[in-house]
Amino acid sequence: MQQAFIIKFGREPGPNAILFLDPEADEPRQLDPAKLQSELIAAMRESGVQEAVIHAFKKADRHHRVR
Repeated sequence: MQQAFIIKFGREPGPNAILFLDPEADEPRQLDPAKLQSELIAAMRESGVQEAVIHAFKKADRHHRVR
């Protein structure tokens, strides 16, 4: 991730750098949480994670969001 940051932005990430970056942004910007969840679920399915685990992940995510 550090190398991808350097390639994209031409500098080292600082101590408060964002962990999940929007790859389409020209500046370091946090990835949209809904997009991140969608990408994580797609990766889980692609790697063979059981649907019951994916369902639990989605349910846990909804439960922990700030309202």
